[in-house]
Amino acid sequence: GRLAACVNRIGPVHSTYRWNGSVQHEAEHQLLIKTTREARAGVRDFIAARHPYQVPELVALAAEVLDEAYGRWLREQIG
Repeated sequence: GRLAACVNRIGPVHSTYRWNGSVQHEAEHQLLIKTTREARAGVRDFIAARHPYQVPELVALAAEVLDEAYGRWLREQIG
């Protein structure tokens, strides 16, 4: 099945972080990936296999409130 119903690409954003003992400044794109709890591991594996970083930033946020119609559409898209 599909891994996501929708992906928003935001950016570039300017990130500052420490890596291997030095401060890095990078222009990056942030992705907001709308998926289900069941497809989340597949999304993680997909990104990990393709992302150029050794440790890509993967943060899952559960929807505290999800419109019923949108939730139904989201689940239909992922199947």
